[in-house]
Amino acid sequence: AQYPTLTYRNIRWGGGAYGFVWDGSNGLDQPAFSYTDQIPGAAMERRSQANNVEIPNYWSGGIYKNNVGRNGGAPQGLYPGNLGEIMGIGWIDQGFTDLDTFDFSRYNLGWDNDYYSRDFFNYSFGLEQTFWEGKGGISIEYDFQDLYRDSYTALNGGNSVITFDVNETILQPEDINYVESGNYNAMANPNFGRPVIMTKSGQRTNDDQRTSKRVTAFAKYDFRDSMNNDKLANILGSHTFTVLGDENRHHEMMLNWFRGSFGDPEPALHIGPNNARQALNNARNTPDLVYIGPQQLDAWTSYNKVSDFIIEPAYYNLRNTTGRTYDKIAWNLGEDATAEALRLDVDRSQGNEYWARHTWTPLNSPSKNVRRQETSVRSLAANSQSKFFSDHLVVNLGYREDSVENWLNTEPPIDPNSLDEIPFVSPDRWLLEDGTYNSVKKNIFGYGGVLYWPKDIIPLPEAVNDITFHYNTSDNFVPSLERVDQYRRPIPSQFGDTTDWGVSAYMWNNKLVARVNFYEATLQNATAPTSGIWNRNHVRIFQWYGRLNRDSRKLDSYDNDTGEFLFSGDGKVDQNIVDEFFEYDEEDGLYYAGEDADEGFANLDDAIAAQWPYLADTRLAMEPLEQFVFDDELIHSFNARFLPDGDIQIQWAGSINDTTDITSKGMEAEIILNPTKNWRIAFNAAQQEVIMDNIAPRLENLVDSFLLPYMQRFGYMDWGNPVGPPQGATFESTTYERLVEYFYVKGLEGQPTAEQREWRFNLITNYTFREGPLKGFQVGGAARWQDEVNGGYPVTFDENLRIYQPVVDQGYFTDTDLAVDLTFGYRAKIMNNVDWRMQINMRNVHNWDNTDVDVFRFQQDGSPARARFAPPRQVWLTNTFRF
Repeated sequence: AQYPTLTYRNIRWGGGAYGFVWDGSNGLDQPAFSYTDQIPGAAMERRSQANNVEIPNYWSGGIYKNNVGRNGGAPQGLYPGNLGEIMGIGWIDQGFTDLDTFDFSRYNLGWDNDYYSRDFFNYSFGLEQTFWEGKGGISIEYDFQDLYRDSYTALNGGNSVITFDVNETILQPEDINYVESGNYNAMANPNFGRPVIMTKSGQRTNDDQRTSKRVTAFAKYDFRDSMNNDKLANILGSHTFTVLGDENRHHEMMLNWFRGSFGDPEPALHIGPNNARQALNNARNTPDLVYIGPQQLDAWTSYNKVSDFIIEPAYYNLRNTTGRTYDKIAWNLGEDATAEALRLDVDRSQGNEYWARHTWTPLNSPSKNVRRQETSVRSLAANSQSKFFSDHLVVNLGYREDSVENWLNTEPPIDPNSLDEIPFVSPDRWLLEDGTYNSVKKNIFGYGGVLYWPKDIIPLPEAVNDITFHYNTSDNFVPSLERVDQYRRPIPSQFGDTTDWGVSAYMWNNKLVARVNFYEATLQNATAPTSGIWNRNHVRIFQWYGRLNRDSRKLDSYDNDTGEFLFSGDGKVDQNIVDEFFEYDEEDGLYYAGEDADEGFANLDDAIAAQWPYLADTRLAMEPLEQFVFDDELIHSFNARFLPDGDIQIQWAGSINDTTDITSKGMEAEIILNPTKNWRIAFNAAQQEVIMDNIAPRLENLVDSFLLPYMQRFGYMDWGNPVGPPQGATFESTTYERLVEYFYVKGLEGQPTAEQREWRFNLITNYTFREGPLKGFQVGGAARWQDEVNGGYPVTFDENLRIYQPVVDQGYFTDTDLAVDLTFGYRAKIMNNVDWRMQINMRNVHNWDNTDVDVFRFQQDGSPARARFAPPRQVWLTNTFRF
C-alpha cells in the first residue's frame, strides 16, 4: 500500500511510570510482566567523563560518541500515530465509524472490567393544614437524600488508543548485567505485530447529600363570595396569594482515583521526573498495554482503515492487580536517588544508574481532580394568580430572592513529611473552610397572563369553542459559583431573561386543539466550550519556556571570560561545549561539528552559528513568557515544577471556565386531533435558533494580545531544538494545532450555530378498540424526525494573518434522523373488579438489530471521523393492576 508520511509516537504512557503488559501468556487474571514503556531523558545515565572519553552505556547500546546511539534520545515505545498526527493541523484523531472491525453492538471492548454502582437513601416528611374551608393553608416539608455512586472504566477516555505494536524490541535488557557480559541487546518484543490498546483505568466516587426545607402558605379570596354587585364582583374576580421560604443545601464529595505505584525501592525515587513524588501525578499512574488480537503481520491494506484487523475484547481481569505485589526489572537511579534529592529537585542521574529487580504494588490513590463542595441556597418567593372579568383574564405575578453561598475545596491537605504527597481526603481532614468561599444574592421578577376570547362580546364561529392568548416574561438567574478561571478565581454567575407568547384554539368540542408558542431567551456569562483550549495553550507556554531555558542553559551557563556561573549566561556558547562538539581538521583547515559532520567552516564562530543559530533568540523569546511562567497563581493552578536543568514539568489545571452570551429563540407548535373517541393523533413541531456572542473574552485577550504577536515574532523556532535550525515542528505550528478549535468557536460568534438542530417534528397516534372481537386492545406508534446538524468544517491557512482557520460557512452536516416507536396494549376487568392493563412499548424499532451508527464528527475533508451508536431498540412490558 502507499502511505503518507507516517508519524510514530508513544501512546501517552507517562514518563517512567510503572505498568503492566497483558498478552494472555500468564493467563487472563494476571499480567504477563511489569513494564515501563517510556524512560524520561532526565533519567538516562550520563557520560562518566568529559571530552568524549566514553564508557559502555546501555541506552546508546555500548560505546557511542556523545551518548547518542540507537535510541536517539529518551527511549520509548513508538506506535503508528492517528490520522490527526499523520495529516497535521486541522485533522482530528480518527475513531471507528462502523462495526466491521469490532462489533461494539455485541461486545464491550473492556469486557467485564467496567462497573457502576449506586446506593440511594431518602427520607422525607410533610405537614399540611388548611383554614377557612380550604381558602388558606400552610405546609411544612423536609427532605433528605444521599446518593453514593462508584464507577470504574477500564478503557478510559482519551487514554484508550487502539494501534499496532510495531516495536521489535522492548525497553528491557536481555541481561541486566550488561556491563560484565557485554550484552547490550534489548529484549525481543513477544507481541510484535499485535493490535494493542494502552489504557489507564479510571475510577470515580461521588457522595451527594441534599437537604431541603420548605414552608409554603397560601390564601384565596373571591370577590364573588362577598359582594352583592355581581357585575363588579365578576370584574374583580378571584385571587390566590402564595408565599414560600426554602433552604436547599447540597454537599458533594467527588473523588477521581487511579492506581498509584508504590514499592521497594520507592518508585518516586527512580521513575525520574521530580513530580513523581506526588502519587497523584501521571508518572505514578499505572498504565496497561492490553493486547486485543493475534499477531497480524500481513494485515495492512490501507493506511487509514482497520477493517482487515482482527480485534477482540480485552478478556483480562484488569482490576485484579490492585493491592498485589509484583516483580519488575526497573531502571535504578543509583545511591544518589534519595528522598532529600527528590525534595530539592537535585539531578539524580550521575552515571551510576543500572538495571535492577524491584518490587512494587499498585494502590488506589486520589488524583488531582477532586472536589468537596457545599452550596446553600436560601430563597424567599411570593406569587399571585388573579382572575378578572369573569375569568377571561388570568394574571400571574412572581418575585423571588435567592441568597447563594458556596464553599469549594479542590485541594485536600498533603502531609509535608510524606514522600508520595498523598492528599488526605477524609472529611475530618479535608475541610470546606480551608477552601474558597463566595456568595451571591439576586432577585428576579416575572409576570404573565392568559386572555380568553370574550365570546360574550365577540362571538366565535360555531366550530370554535375557545381561543386563548398567553404572554410570560421572567428574569433568569443560574448560580454558578463553582466556576473558576485560569487563576482559580471565581467568575460571575449566569443571568438573563425569558419571554414567550402564543395562542391556542379549541374546536369542535375539543376534537381539534391547536397551539403555537414563540419564545426568546438570553443568558449572559454562560459557560464557553473552551476549557481544553485554555489548558492546552497555558501548558504550552510553560513547556516552551522550559525548553528555551533548558537548551540555552545547556549551552550558555558561564561567563566565558571569568568562568563565573551566570543564571542567564553571557550570550555565548560555553567554552567546554565548544571543545566537546567541534573539531579542527588540520588537513583542510576547517571546523566540524563532530567527526561525522559533512560540512566544515573556515572559522569557529561560523561553525557555532550554523550549529546553534538561535541561541541569542532563546533569551529574547523567554522574556515575554515570564509574565505567565512566574505568576504565582498560575504556578499553583498548573502545578508547575521547575527542574534542575531549567525545564518545567506541568499539569492541566482542571476545568478553566470562560464565558459567552447566548440568545435562543424559536417556535413550538402542536395539533391534537381526536377524529373519534377511539382515535387520537398528535403532531408537534419545534424550531430553534441559538446565537452566541462575546465568546470567551478572556481567551480572546490571551490569543490576540499575546499568542498571535508572539508567534509572529518567535514562531519560527524549532519546538524540539529551539537553539538550532528548524528541522521539524516549530512553536508556530504546534501552537496552531491548539488554536484551530479556538478560531472555530470564535467563527460562530454572532450567527446561528449549526451545532444546534433547527427543526424537530413528532407524530404520535393511538387507537383503542372499544367493541367487537378486539375490544380492550390498543395499538399506537410514533415517528420522530430531527434536522441535520453540523459536524465539522474545512480548515484553510490565511497567508496574511498566518493562522489556520475553519471555514464555518462551508460546514459538513450529518444526515437527518427519523426514529419510529410502536405500542400495543390490552385492558380488561379480571376477577370481578380488578382493572388489569398490559402494555408493550417498543422504542426505535427502525434499529431493530441495534447495528445503526450515526456519524457526528467529520475530518476537514468531509470524511467521517467519529460515530456513535444510534439509540438502541428497547422493549418494555408492563402490567398494572388496580383494585
